[in-house]
Amino acid sequence: MKRKHGSDERILIQSRKVLSEGYTLLMIMLLVSILVQQFLFDAPFEQYAVEFICFFGVYIYIVIRRLMLGVNLFGDKDTTKKMTLLNSLVTGFIITIMNGVLNYTKYTESAKEQLGFFIITLLIVFTCATIGSSVMLSILNHFNNKKQLQIQKRLDEEERED
Repeated sequence: MKRKHGSDERILIQSRKVLSEGYTLLMIMLLVSILVQQFLFDAPFEQYAVEFICFFGVYIYIVIRRLMLGVNLFGDKDTTKKMTLLNSLVTGFIITIMNGVLNYTKYTESAKEQLGFFIITLLIVFTCATIGSSVMLSILNHFNNKKQLQIQKRLDEEERED
């Protein structure tokens, strides 16, 4: 009987792994589709709006759902600050690169003539994107910690009752 249960559990784990990999691939393809349409094809937003809404809608759903369930978003408390800083810097860098490439391709002559202004603009974009993402991640971390404390309090109360 144990072997059958172990086999079922192994199959369940493998099935979840395949579904997770499929989800990851789908999200990557949505993001690539958005970026290709926006940067390479210079398409209007209406053309890739569905992909945009699906991509960010699913991410928002996942974050909210994980917060509601009490699943820790940032790992253990020791790495939370490091991960928040790292994620903020990476987000700022990615937004700056995307903004720089988009603006450089649209305004090549102007960017070449006013290279200093272009670089200062990119530094401002990087600073704003990094600070903005840091604030958002800090807010998420606050709600995450609040839910973790609620769960811990409920578990402590259940333990005292037993």
